Amino acid sequence: MMKKLNSKGQGTIEYLVIIAIVVVISLVVVALLLGIFDNNTSGVSEKTSIIQAQTMPVALNEAILGTGTDANGLIVLSNNTGSIITSIRIRIDGKDHNYYQVNLPTGSELVFKLTDISVSCQPNETSILKDIEIYYMLQNGLEKKQVIEGIKLNCAQTGNPQSSKTPFEENLERIPITFCKDSGWLSNKHYTTNRNFTTSTASGASGASGQSPNEATNIFTSCFTVNDSSLNNVIIDCRNNIITGNGSWTGAIIKGAKNITIQNCEFRDFGSGITSSDGASVTLINTTVRSIYCTNESPIINGGGNEITYRYCTPYIP
Repeated sequence: MMKKLNSKGQGTIEYLVIIAIVVVISLVVVALLLGIFDNNTSGVSEKTSIIQAQTMPVALNEAILGTGTDANGLIVLSNNTGSIITSIRIRIDGKDHNYYQVNLPTGSELVFKLTDISVSCQPNETSILKDIEIYYMLQNGLEKKQVIEGIKLNCAQTGNPQSSKTPFEENLERIPITFCKDSGWLSNKHYTTNRNFTTSTASGASGASGQSPNEATNIFTSCFTVNDSSLNNVIIDCRNNIITGNGSWTGAIIKGAKNITIQNCEFRDFGSGITSSDGASVTLINTTVRSIYCTNESPIINGGGNEITYRYCTPYIP
């Protein structure tokens, strides 16, 4: 009788041990599925693998973030779209990293630097999961958006990541302007226009009846006036639009401000196209001054050093 009881007791213990082993294995499987063993502080499981990201139209081949405060990052993209892409913008955790002047040919790969990232790795983290949005423009002018959900970004163990290739730096933040501007400029900004402008000496409110849809008529003696010696590093980009005057006044007046770039602009029918003074420094890129009132075949440039006055240029027929 005692022997039978011992046999039953031993069987019960073995049964409980088997159940315990099954429970432990189940917990391990669940833990792996939930990503508990992944060194990831976000608590979100990986949705997009790096292999999947490499097959997208704009492929993400690698990404690594710095550790601690004031961290930067590096991201490697390649172009699978079949078209050259431009105006690239990378968004991580709501912060945009802009590379408007970068051209990425089809089949090519580039390294981009993410400056002052809003999300960085913590000490001892090996990776974190984040959503990445990539905005870009195709050669035909179509703008595209690509979302990479829950991809694993590697962490540099100390400081910021390094690359054997020189990464592309971010461009200045772009701010659209829809009419002529004479105040409220900010340093380290890239201002862009989206239409032709016409200045007027008439009194009254901005705007005029009968104007064409792609023109804005505003009451200014110059279209762009930058009169602030504390300003530094500003781009005024007309994006090949035309700024038209009335035969007098000035297209752009720059006083005292440093590192001002005027690009892709055509100033028409101003007494002076562009003037700078009071120690201002101005760079002109792809910018012309034309007038039906031309008296010279080429610009007259007055002033020494960085102080210039562009008056007139090649005549044109309206």
